[in-house]
Amino acid sequence: MLFYYVIKSGLWRSLDAEKLRFFLGIAPRLHLSRDRPLWKTFPWAAAIFSPRRAREIFTWLEYRVELFDGKAG
Repeated sequence: MLFYYVIKSGLWRSLDAEKLRFFLGIAPRLHLSRDRPLWKTFPWAAAIFSPRRAREIFTWLEYRVELFDGKAG
């Protein structure tokens, strides 16, 4: 379900190499992303099977992308 929301909204188009490295926890300059990568914070079973929980996670992920881009915050 989470991937459905990401594709439907077009959020995947705003991803670049730096954001992907941050998400995976391999960004060289961001200490927090190495200690606790974003992908570890998700309850993946709920994100995949629960539409309500996937929508909540997507909203949070969308906000994080906007913060990273400097559009929010």
